[in-house]
Amino acid sequence: MRDASHDQPPSPVIDEIHAREASASAAGYYFQALYALIILLRESNEDAEAVTLENLDDIHFSGNRPSLFQVKYSRTAKRTLTIASEQLWKTLANWSTLARRKITHHRLILVTSASIGDDNVLAVLMGNGSRKALLNALEQEAQRVVDENTQDSKKLTARAPLCREFLRLSQKERKHLIARIHLASERATIATLNEHAAKHLHLIEKKYRFSIAKRLLEWWALRAAQSLTPEKPEPITKAEVTQQISALLREMSTGTLPGDFEDAAPPEDINALKQAAGVLVQQIQLVRRGDGYTNRAVIARWKARMQREAWVNEGLTDWNEQGRFDLRLIETWKFQFEPACDNCEGGTEDEKIAVGREVLDWALRQAPDEQRISGASWNSSYMTRGVLQQLADEKKVGWHPDYEARLKEKP
Repeated sequence: MRDASHDQPPSPVIDEIHAREASASAAGYYFQALYALIILLRESNEDAEAVTLENLDDIHFSGNRPSLFQVKYSRTAKRTLTIASEQLWKTLANWSTLARRKITHHRLILVTSASIGDDNVLAVLMGNGSRKALLNALEQEAQRVVDENTQDSKKLTARAPLCREFLRLSQKERKHLIARIHLASERATIATLNEHAAKHLHLIEKKYRFSIAKRLLEWWALRAAQSLTPEKPEPITKAEVTQQISALLREMSTGTLPGDFEDAAPPEDINALKQAAGVLVQQIQLVRRGDGYTNRAVIARWKARMQREAWVNEGLTDWNEQGRFDLRLIETWKFQFEPACDNCEGGTEDEKIAVGREVLDWALRQAPDEQRISGASWNSSYMTRGVLQQLADEKKVGWHPDYEARLKEKP
């Protein structure tokens, strides 16, 4: 007989749960990949030391103190790790399998965002105390889960096969396994990894650490992905990271401002960008240019604003310096705008529109080559182009010869 449940339409609630699970899993993998850089910066002293992703474990550190890391990241706050936690038993099962394969010379480190109270039997893994009580508790919990699932199949839990894997080790092997485990309570999140990476860049001048850490993590994200493909060898060495840091330092020392948004995809909702730049849109409408021009202009404005904010936040420039650039850019615009207005003084509206279009085209195409950011090696054009659009939104520049009067007429 056909199960009637198969005829039911998909549940939006179930779909939402699956979407959230997929999102959480993706976040976990992303954090794990980025956290490997923190491990390499923190643990390594020699150029040949390296990390490998998804080999023997989530992260395999090979060096003077070879270590395997299980990284359990969660965006859910106030989670507690106990001997009944499934994430703990997944880790123990994986390490038990490695122990049976005689891979027994690594430190075993469980990195978790869950909390561990002082009265938690697992707290001993964060220090060097006796682990006898913990081993007994784990063995009893594993046996209890296995016995209950053997006696009553209705109580079958996901932990049962994990516990069986742990119990397949001899008592001596289990003791040796628990002796090698260390628990690291990690409060870092994807959003704060820049700060954590910066703390390990001790030899870099403090004002540059956050900026270099940010770009190092961006490079690392791609390099970590490549390490999982045939494109590049799997291990990522300390030497390779050191070379990347040196390259970033050279850029800083030559005054190069990083271009973070040159290839950045703008928000999908282009209408939101237009609403945020209402005067800019009106300026383009005055010279009767269509959506193509408007879209390019608001995206250029968005890129410039985002880049400026990033530079200031990272201490690479300040708003006073940005203001001086604006003044220079306005002067450059005047050399283009004022003669054009003189040439069409007393002209028809069509002639004024034609002149305004020329000024707008200049702002989008030629201006970036005529005005660069002073004192910096900057080869990208989107900053000048975008700042001009921002100034147009602030009515400090314009395209139509009568833009000031026309904009006053608009509500």
